[in-house]
Amino acid sequence: MARARGDARPDSDYNLLLIEPSDQPRYRRAARYRRALVGLAPAKDILVWTPEEVAEWREVPNAFITAALSEGMVLYEQWALPGYDG
Repeated sequence: MARARGDARPDSDYNLLLIEPSDQPRYRRAARYRRALVGLAPAKDILVWTPEEVAEWREVPNAFITAALSEGMVLYEQWALPGYDG
């Protein structure tokens, strides 16, 4: 999340969080996005969470999702997360 905070180094990667409904296990969800972005630099971590998972973890201190919601930046938003006003 260094890029969103503005303190990225030249070798920093991008952390992309996509929030969408899914019935797949979390470890399988990002595959189609990785294929679509293959070959594009710089390096990127792609994580896909469901709105329900975000709601469940959003208040957990030191959790990835808590940091992503507070430090990240929205690049595209199609719908609002339940209970999220940020």
